[in-house]
Amino acid sequence: MEPAWIHVDGVPHTVRHVHGLWAVGSLIGSTLDVDLVSLRSQGTVRILIDIRDFSALENDADGVNSPFLEVLASLKLNGYRLRYRRESPQYVPNPRFRPFFWKEASDDSQYGLGEDR
Repeated sequence: MEPAWIHVDGVPHTVRHVHGLWAVGSLIGSTLDVDLVSLRSQGTVRILIDIRDFSALENDADGVNSPFLEVLASLKLNGYRLRYRRESPQYVPNPRFRPFFWKEASDDSQYGLGEDR
């Protein structure tokens, strides 16, 4: 599996928080992190997702925009059309972005368990 930053369009405002966006990322892979700085400053949803195969994101469905994956999802009892696009390999999060803000230095990197457990 390979982690990559994914830009998501069509996310309703009611789920634009860390737990909601974590679920949005989990629709196509394993969510690793959410860029809340980008969300607050630009209104852009960017999620770091670990995906097994990026070939689904390489289909250029409309022939005009960059390749994307479209998912029809039911969130909070409403249907939404979410579009996932892979950020360019040169994408670097805002310098104010703090990755894995919920982890502590002693946390196990894979499971989030402290060393004393």
